[in-house]
Amino acid sequence: MIVAGCAEYFRQTRIKENVDRYPLGFASVVNFRSLSLSCVLVTLAAVIGSHDTWGQDAVDASPSVFELPTRHLAYQKLLVQSENAIRAGDLKGCEGFCERAIATLPQDPMAYIQLARVNVRRGDSSNAIENLRSAGDAGYREAALLISHQDFATLKPMPEFQSVVRKIASNQPKQFPYQDDVKDGVVEDGIATVSKENTGYVSSIQTLIAKFALPEEGRENDPSRTAVVRGQGKAGELVRQWFLEGTASGNRGDFYDNHDHDHSNMDYASFPQLTRIEYVDEAKDAGLTNGLQTQWLFARRTIGNSSTALTGGPFWRSQPRAAYTQAGLATRLYLQYVNNHLYFYPEHRDHDPGLNGVGGGYGDLYPANTPYLITSQGSSGSDRPFMHAIALTLAALRPDVKDELTRKHALMPTIQMLFRSCSQRVADENDYLTAKAHPSVFDSKNLNVERMVRRAHALTIETLPPLVRVRVLHEDEPVVGVNQFDSLSEKLFDTPCSIARVARSLEYQRRMILSAEGSEDLNGHELTWHWVVLRGDAEKIQITPLGESGSKVELIVAHHEPFAIPGSPGMVTNRVEIGVFVHNGNHYSAPAFVSTYFPTSESRLYDEHKKIQSVRYRDYRKEKHYADPLIEPVKDWQDLFRYDDEQRLLGWTRLRNEERESFCANGGLITERDDFGRPTIAKVVNYVVRNEKSGYPVVVPVATDKKMRYTYASDSDRIGTHVVEQ
Repeated sequence: MIVAGCAEYFRQTRIKENVDRYPLGFASVVNFRSLSLSCVLVTLAAVIGSHDTWGQDAVDASPSVFELPTRHLAYQKLLVQSENAIRAGDLKGCEGFCERAIATLPQDPMAYIQLARVNVRRGDSSNAIENLRSAGDAGYREAALLISHQDFATLKPMPEFQSVVRKIASNQPKQFPYQDDVKDGVVEDGIATVSKENTGYVSSIQTLIAKFALPEEGRENDPSRTAVVRGQGKAGELVRQWFLEGTASGNRGDFYDNHDHDHSNMDYASFPQLTRIEYVDEAKDAGLTNGLQTQWLFARRTIGNSSTALTGGPFWRSQPRAAYTQAGLATRLYLQYVNNHLYFYPEHRDHDPGLNGVGGGYGDLYPANTPYLITSQGSSGSDRPFMHAIALTLAALRPDVKDELTRKHALMPTIQMLFRSCSQRVADENDYLTAKAHPSVFDSKNLNVERMVRRAHALTIETLPPLVRVRVLHEDEPVVGVNQFDSLSEKLFDTPCSIARVARSLEYQRRMILSAEGSEDLNGHELTWHWVVLRGDAEKIQITPLGESGSKVELIVAHHEPFAIPGSPGMVTNRVEIGVFVHNGNHYSAPAFVSTYFPTSESRLYDEHKKIQSVRYRDYRKEKHYADPLIEPVKDWQDLFRYDDEQRLLGWTRLRNEERESFCANGGLITERDDFGRPTIAKVVNYVVRNEKSGYPVVVPVATDKKMRYTYASDSDRIGTHVVEQ
């Protein structure tokens, strides 16, 4: 199965959010409540919004596979709405959402399960059994969950229920739950055409998978019969020599996916063994073949590109920044990475000298860094030299090495290690553990392709590089309304090779406990762990090993103002970055990253005790100041904080236009005080993110009717205690 080793990760990370909310095993449901503003603004508006009437009218009961990603997204939304309705006791509403969901995607079992819950609560056992039977016919497999769920307790003694449960328990997993048969596509004349016959949709990872069979070696249309590479300088000469000697693999079985409708193709004529992916018109019409590639996995090694960017409106950005700022997309990039895929995109306007457009650019706008793709300095066409370099490197690998790396899902981590360690900026192994090897964006002038192919060809089965993986064991959490004044999560994403946070809390320091114990050497060699500061003020960053091996650390990152990137004239960033590496005695791994992005729309002032004194939020709709609206919703006020002599927070004063408001230490809006000026009654305040017609997200503080009442132990007590009235 193409996603072996990846689907389980996806279930454990993305899907675990739904276990408590969806106890019957909504394995393919996205927790829309947890999705960030970006997903609501971009994904739902662009995809679900245009099809939100599905299920109200009759639809094709057997939609094309190319419709499934969009329908599945709409289906997920309906399931969440059905769950919210049933929890609120609205059985009719739940029934309506389920019926629309079934009309949208009749092949999925979960809406039938929801309908069965409605039936049981109405006392309709017969229809409940029929809906459970339909769920089983649609492939539902969680028999144990049905038996244990309280909604079906009254059905358990019934023979019909027991029969349905036995049927469900006997269901076998299917790689493509919504399709009975997906055939291997045929490669002809070096072209692999994606069609509905060779494409399947895997709902658990929300991904289309296209399957292809290569011609038998030696046959007339076998790509290995052609020249391995044409031109490409000394690197091409070496690859040709090694291929003739039988020690280089060439590009047989390597696929190329252009994802910008041939706007900026690589020079595939120079790589005649590469197989080009083409799409039928139906896939193109479904909007699946252009822009950021997060919808597809191919059952072959794949490199690809999209020399495109989002250029209009407040959400302009390069495709990599789009991936890093939309919920769930970094996970999809990770799945590509460990399934032998690597894509290339230009930075366009996201990585140029300057600040707020002054000087021509905006600095480094990326809130995170990953090894999952390669971002090129420049715009259209700037990605081509990197594709050629990687195609040559793939061709230079020895056949057994390439097969082993492919089989163990380690090919692209190895390619990233070779690519980064062979940069013109990297003189030795010590440089590899610095920012020289791991920028956000790569300049083609630093490519050393000859070095890349030589090091690739030197790899043997015994000297394969290790794989690094990192995860968060614990971290400080902000308190919304006290030290964070919006409702967005600090967690941008968590993936095994990249963790990204936005420092929304006003605390001076942010603490995390991190583990790289899940790292692996493909040959079982002992590992050493290396945690290094790639970007940021080393005086403000503490990395403390926990244990002798160094596989776990405590990371403390203090507040950073925007700072210049060393070695990159005119470049400014707001991102602090830690690199994580393992070494197996032969090679370092590709990097894993832990990034902390400090909001650019805030001006913070801390005192000598590291206590926040004031924060001013720039209304970047009006000021000549750029902030990413998918990370930083607009706020238009200033807060001035108050402390007692023991440096305990008393509260803050909020200034907005001509208005002044006072807040107590736990975030309540003060409405009444005693004779000593201490708050006695305050209102609970919620911070709601709303979208303007212009598209900008704006934080709106909303004072509720819920009150906090304060009491004090003595006249000198400044802190007191409070209770919240329900």
